[in-house]
Amino acid sequence: MQHLARSVSVLLCVLLLVSVGLFGQAESGTVSGTITDNTGAVVPGATVTMTSVNTGQTRSTVTGFRSEYAIPSLRPDTYGITVEREGFQKYSRKVAVDVGSRIDF
Repeated sequence: MQHLARSVSVLLCVLLLVSVGLFGQAESGTVSGTITDNTGAVVPGATVTMTSVNTGQTRSTVTGFRSEYAIPSLRPDTYGITVEREGFQKYSRKVAVDVGSRIDF
C-alpha cells in the first residue's frame, strides 16, 4: 500500500511540473519600439495602431514621454501598423507577428 501511495505521489508531482510548463507557452507576439522623427528625436504622444489584415481588429497605444510603445498579446497574423501624430507625416507598414515573437522597430 505504501508503494502505491508513493507511486501516486510521484505521478502527481510529475503532472504538476508538466502542467506548470504548459502555462508558460506563448500563443501571441509583441510589437514594441521607440518612435523617432527623421532627425532621431523622440516623438512622445504618437498614436501607434496595429490592424489585423485578416480580421480588421485593431489595437492602439500612445507613446510615452520617452516615445516608447508596446502592443503585447497579438495573435499570429499580418498586421498593418500606423504611427500618427499631429504635425508629422503618417507612417505605415506591414509586419508579420508569429507565436512568441517580439518585433522591435
